[in-house]
Amino acid sequence: LLVSLVPLVLGSVVCALSSSVIPMIAGRGLQGLGMGVVPLGISLLRDVVPAERLGPSIAVMSASMGVGGALGLPFAAAIAENTSWRVLFWVVAALALAVGALIRALVPADRPATAPAGRFDLVGAIG
Repeated sequence: LLVSLVPLVLGSVVCALSSSVIPMIAGRGLQGLGMGVVPLGISLLRDVVPAERLGPSIAVMSASMGVGGALGLPFAAAIAENTSWRVLFWVVAALALAVGALIRALVPADRPATAPAGRFDLVGAIG
């Protein structure tokens, strides 16, 4: 989960500092690599939330993504109109760093595995 935040932060910084379209595309690509945070965060709930609260927890997380998307558009428009579009990328980088700090502080590193150990399925991961 923490590893997935690295390209998100790096991509945001690249975009914030870009002055042409090529670095902007590269930065957005890096940000896209970091989007694994969303499914990893949802799957983490299975390991850290008690079974009786798992369903409502996933529902709250899913709803927050919808609400965040709906509020994000006018929030981004207000920032871009009143400051600079670069601020949007700095905000994303700062939020991703804050999320990383919260994950590091609050998510136990040595939780028991809930699935049996097995081999990594590269074809399944790609498809």
